[in-house]
Amino acid sequence: MLLPAAILVLVAGALVAWFARRRLPRPWNRVAAVAALAPGGLIVAALAAGLATGWLNCADRPLWQRLTDDGRFLVRATAIACEGGQTSYNVVVEEQKPDGGGKVRAIWRSFGSPVPDGVDHRPPATFAIRAHDGSPARLPVPPAEVTLEGKDLAPSRMWSFHLGRAI
Repeated sequence: MLLPAAILVLVAGALVAWFARRRLPRPWNRVAAVAALAPGGLIVAALAAGLATGWLNCADRPLWQRLTDDGRFLVRATAIACEGGQTSYNVVVEEQKPDGGGKVRAIWRSFGSPVPDGVDHRPPATFAIRAHDGSPARLPVPPAEVTLEGKDLAPSRMWSFHLGRAI
């Protein structure tokens, strides 16, 4: 909501500054230009500081991880909790290679709910993520299935949820 307002203030300030530079004598044209552009610049700086502060106030913590039976993949779930009770969850699959050069692929994300519980693996590279609704009753939701395809292990689908709804 503030970003469109900041853009509008910056555009209006730029127009005023452009006219001021053409119509007013020196040094007043520069003073008017700075005065016209300063409010928009301050709004943009405040937005950037707010985004940086919000990003810095988030904590990443592991939920669970599981090595597949064949030892080819490590599946890991993490929770990113920010101030204000906003939590998002990620599930990534990391290919295990002796040289450490395995690919890491995100296959499941949610904001708020559902919360990942575990994973079922079907060789060679199909994963079904089990989850619950995030309530104290921990009601299960249907599993989300993903297959890593091809040599580059591209996910067949990237599951994304926002407050319990698939998007």
